[in-house]
Amino acid sequence: MINICYTQADCTNAGGNWNGVTCQYLPVTYVVTDYIKPSGTLVIRYYSDYDGDGYGTGDYQEVEVHPGEDWYISAELMAITGDCNDSDSLVYSNISCSYNGSVCVDYDFCGLACPEVPVEICGNGVDEDCDGVADEGCGECHEADTSGDCDGVDTGELGEYLERWARGEVSMGDVLGAVGVWRG
Repeated sequence: MINICYTQADCTNAGGNWNGVTCQYLPVTYVVTDYIKPSGTLVIRYYSDYDGDGYGTGDYQEVEVHPGEDWYISAELMAITGDCNDSDSLVYSNISCSYNGSVCVDYDFCGLACPEVPVEICGNGVDEDCDGVADEGCGECHEADTSGDCDGVDTGELGEYLERWARGEVSMGDVLGAVGVWRG
């Protein structure tokens, strides 16, 4: 019978004899769950990784003979658990997201990226971007300001065109065109 040492120092320090049994050093890193049967046969724990991305699901077999393709010892994997989709090598871990596609919540998502968080809508008092602050970056919005510019004045479409004309952003023709739209 041979006991397996996990480091060369263990075998050397034991003088080649560990607990009265011949000691053999194996240069491969095995997890502590690997063991020797009373018959002297080495039993090794192999972990599944069906998509070959280096991350296992935690499923394992303890066997004397390598179980075949898609089974690895722990030293051959980045992690023995955590692969939330073992059929897609691009998806191998849960990520924390603050948005689930419809509401702001904290949850784990199995994928490459979190769902895209909506852009903040100024003036509605809702935290669309899930950062804990409603209407940030909008300035002071008056509840009557329905024009969307949060300047505290609800001037309507014509007023917005006049403000833009005063700033040189649109021509008077655009303003006059807005009058037709506004009246019509």
